[in-house]
Amino acid sequence: MAVCTGSVLGLSERDRVLPIASMFHANVWGFPYAAWMSGADLILPGRCLQPEALAKLIASERPTVSGGVPTIWSEILRHAETSPVDLSSLGFVLCGGAAVPRALMEAMDRRGVRIVQVWGMTETSPLGAVSIPPVGTPADEQMDWRTRTGRLVYGVEARVIDGGRDLHGAPGGPRGGGDRRARRALVGAAAFVRGAQ
Repeated sequence: MAVCTGSVLGLSERDRVLPIASMFHANVWGFPYAAWMSGADLILPGRCLQPEALAKLIASERPTVSGGVPTIWSEILRHAETSPVDLSSLGFVLCGGAAVPRALMEAMDRRGVRIVQVWGMTETSPLGAVSIPPVGTPADEQMDWRTRTGRLVYGVEARVIDGGRDLHGAPGGPRGGGDRRARRALVGAAAFVRGAQ
């Protein structure tokens, strides 16, 4: 549900959603539900996730929103270096599963596609945080915001615990090690990620 909110994607019946992820990856598991809930069209790529096939699918089906891991988008850009690729329908891409390189975001921006980094895990069902800059962020700071983990989406609570001490309120925010803990109303219990960096 969080992906439908205005602070994330604000999906509507005018959108065409293309989730690009293997079924074992939680990155875009919420997209089918969000598409159905908002009345958006859902475009499924099947099992062929090679850049040539994805570029053809994007050109023919004209999705407005997509999501996937950084490797997918890096490979599509690499393919675009030697072949014509039409990404003009895409306005917004949620990208996660690994840190999204700033260079990838900048390269996609030059093609008119805005990549926003997201964080989540299966236990947060799956979206936990989105790196959309807050309203009023100066233009020269927008990219810095987009390269961060992001702000928690509606319904997600998170904190970092180190040695029994809650680091969430520490000056400068949590840094370094500790256990990341997250929970969400749609998840029955807290999720623990021990020693995550």
